[in-house]
Amino acid sequence: MPKCLDCNNIVRFSYREDSYNEATYNAAGDLVDVVYKEFMDTTMGQCLECNSENIEGKL
Repeated sequence: MPKCLDCNNIVRFSYREDSYNEATYNAAGDLVDVVYKEFMDTTMGQCLECNSENIEGKL
């Protein structure tokens, strides 16, 4: 669980989550199927109570 070390918030955070996707599309450009999806580690975590980036624990 994440925790802000400046204000002790444990419930409200923002973060960036990137993912790698392999997908199949039809000729019209519509998504048909996602065949593989992998999420990368979260980055750019920020406390939404005090805007601090001083966070411990996994987001």
